[in-house]
Amino acid sequence: MPEKNQQFDFLHDYIMQVLSACGYNDLSEDLKKEYVPQFVAHAETRIGAALLPFLKEAGAKEMAGLLKNEKAAPDDWANFWAKNVPSYQETVKKTLEDFAVELKQILADIKK
Repeated sequence: MPEKNQQFDFLHDYIMQVLSACGYNDLSEDLKKEYVPQFVAHAETRIGAALLPFLKEAGAKEMAGLLKNEKAAPDDWANFWAKNVPSYQETVKKTLEDFAVELKQILADIKK
């Protein structure tokens, strides 16, 4: 079983909001189980790609320690990113907004 990535736990709710805004709030549990984790994984990848360039060597070492810590909580990750990326909140917000636009377009194309 894959490890649960707690640093981006909020993404599941965010993806569900985007799906709801696109008229997909009545997805079956089977479809949610199939697609929501994929959308979350894409969002995580995009956030990581947006944040990693800001890390300096000390931040990268600290991140490695957090990744090894199975007990690292979402707050630990939020504090880490806020400390190491001055524009953390803005970067995550912009990345998710861009992702939501693309996701909405994909979902609109599916509905056609």
